[in-house]
Amino acid sequence: MPRFQHEIELSPLPRPWLEHAVRVLYDVAEELRFDDEGRLTIGGESVDAVRLTEGGHLAEGARYELSSDLEEWQIAVQVEVLAWKPSGVSRLKVDVQVDQITARATIELHREKDRLRTIRCTGRVGIRGKWARFLQLSWDAEADLHRWWEHAASRRKARREERAAPP
Repeated sequence: MPRFQHEIELSPLPRPWLEHAVRVLYDVAEELRFDDEGRLTIGGESVDAVRLTEGGHLAEGARYELSSDLEEWQIAVQVEVLAWKPSGVSRLKVDVQVDQITARATIELHREKDRLRTIRCTGRVGIRGKWARFLQLSWDAEADLHRWWEHAASRRKARREERAAPP
C-alpha cells in the first residue's frame, strides 16, 4: 500500500478563540445529562438518537451511541471514552458507519492549566464488501499547538523588526 508523509504549516488560529472554544466544548460535554435508560435529556425531553450505553457519563470506559436515518443514509456512531481529564489528556475512540462506509478514529486532546497543548488524531476509513482491501485510507495527524503559536509569534516579531529596520 502506498504511504505518503507530509508536514504542512498552517496559519495559526487565534489562541484565545481556540482555547475558549475547547473550554466551552468541555463545559457543554460535562453538563450533558442522561436519564435512567441512558437517553440524553435536554430541557426535560429525551433524545432517542443519543444514548449512554455503558459506564458513567465521561468516565473511562463510557460508551455512547448516536444514530440517525437521513432519507437514504443510515448513520451509526459509537463513541468510547478512553480517558477524560479536562486538565490533562482526554482520548476518545469514534466508530462511524454510513451504509457501506466505515471509519474509526482516535482523538486525543492534551491540555495543561486550561491551555490546549496538542491534538492527535489517528484513524482509518474504508468500505465493506469485496473491494474493501483496496479502498481504504488511514491517517495519523498531530498538531503541537504550543510550538505552532510560539512559531507564529516569532514570525510576527521578525516581520515587525524588518519593517522597523532602516532602509
